[in-house]
Amino acid sequence: MLKITYLEEEIYLEYLQESLDAWKAARILVSLRAATSIYIEDSTACLMLPANISSLTGLEELAAEEIFEITFCDEEYFEVSFPGTWVAQRENSQEGVFVCDLNHSSEYFLYKLWQESQIKSSVMSE
Repeated sequence: MLKITYLEEEIYLEYLQESLDAWKAARILVSLRAATSIYIEDSTACLMLPANISSLTGLEELAAEEIFEITFCDEEYFEVSFPGTWVAQRENSQEGVFVCDLNHSSEYFLYKLWQESQIKSSVMSE
């Protein structure tokens, strides 16, 4: 399972071994016990990655087999879009968590690409 946390100023992606259904059930239970609201809906997430990433060819091959889509934004960036579930405290929240359940190799590959993009962007910003 991929988990993307959308915060006010950043995005953080995690690769989890837990099943999507187990994660959702636990999240709902925590909200109920904490007496906080929870909003859940089927949605689509977009992950923006630099176009100069080393494994772009492998990603294009996976996209042909999987349910995600690659869109080139410009010469420097492309976007990977995939379906999943949006979880937040309220309906129109800009902060929340997006979780999706792709096949194991696709999830792991996307996670590694995201990690690589974070390393490159942090080196460039220093």
